[in-house]
Formats: sequence, C-alpha cells, structure tokens
Amino acid sequence: MNREVERIMEQARRIDAYGIGNLDQAYQVLKKAKQNGENIYINFNGHKLYSLLDDEDMCYIKVTGLSKQEFDNRQKEYKKRLTETIESETLQAKLKIPDWIKKGQALIYPQMFDRWERCVSVRAKDIYHGTELDNALEIMSILDRVEGQEGLDQAKHALENANHSGTSHRITTSIVLDFSKRGPEFYREIYNLEILSEEDLELIEQICNDKAERNRAFEDAQNARE
Repeated sequence: MNREVERIMEQARRIDAYGIGNLDQAYQVLKKAKQNGENIYINFNGHKLYSLLDDEDMCYIKVTGLSKQEFDNRQKEYKKRLTETIESETLQAKLKIPDWIKKGQALIYPQMFDRWERCVSVRAKDIYHGTELDNALEIMSILDRVEGQEGLDQAKHALENANHSGTSHRITTSIVLDFSKRGPEFYREIYNLEILSEEDLELIEQICNDKAERNRAFEDAQNARE
C-alpha cells in the first residue's frame, strides 16, 4: 500500500450508514461524495468502502467477492432458479389437492366438507404449498386412530418433528383445531404448555370450548342418522 492510499484512508471521515439498505445505495453515496471531492468511508457489513479509492466493482468485490456484473448475473440466475422451484412446487401442490381433500374427508364431520375443500384450496396456493396440510392430516390421523393421552402425545411428537416456522406451526395447529374431531383437545394440550398470559389462556379455552360444542352437535346429528 503506497503512502498516498494510506493518507486517504487515515484522513477519511466515517459517515453514518443509517438508512443505507444495500450495496447499490452505499456506492451511490460514495460516488456523490467523490464528485464533491469529499474523502469519506462507509463501514458496510464490516467492510470499509472509500469514496476516493473504491469504484463500483471494488465495492462489490470487497463485500461479495464478485464484480458488479458477476454479482448481478448470479442474482439473476438465483431468481430464475427460485422462480422455477416455486412454479414446480405450486404445480405439485395443485396436483395433490384431490388427495388432500379425500384424506381429510375421511377424518372430519360431513358438515365440514365444504369448509375443508376451501381450506385445502387456500393452503395449496400459499407460500408453504400445502406442507402444513400434510402435517395436519398426519396429526388428525393419529388423533383418529390412537385414543387418549397416547394419541395426544404421538400427535404432539408429529408436530414437533415437522420443523415448522412460527407461522406454519400456527397454521397447522389451527387446521387441526378446526377440523379434527379431537381438535379442541389437541389444541388445548399444545397451548397449555406455552408460557402465555392469563388473558390468552382464557381466549384459547373459549375457542376450544366453542369448537368442542360444535363437534358435539355434529356427533349428535351423526348418531341420530345411524
């Protein structure tokens, strides 16, 4: 490193990177400063970028290891692959809709068939492409086959092993609550283990009671027909 470069780096004034959200924005700040003859630097993700030393390519190389063109090309390729993946997963989800509907109808009350079809249609088109339906059906099947606490324990194990995010976990448990004949029992079991406020626990209890009362009415109607 020559003395002139050292001098520029030593005398450069650091500016606050607040509001600079990406590398393009950082470079534009540096470019404008250079045009005005200002010797500044920005600490971007741990990399010092200098207005009087770093052009656009150098900024990108320092931060990403790639030139601007190489970085853009890689981003385009990534977006292309991502789009192709999403399109493929969306198609696969649509193809699974009839099977999801059939499996669900074997586990729920007939009064819920239309609601189940709407649920499957919405979930298949969502960002998770129906993976929460697969887990919900697995849980619902366990609750239908295995009675008592053993069934609840196996269902909880299936939920825990599904590697859910916070959102997909919430969606899955809500599906089970709404459609499984033992949904309220399962939902109460899951959320009674959480550290929740008394108000939240009361709300969950009310929701479970409402669903359980609805299910009893469905069960009574079914028994009356038999």
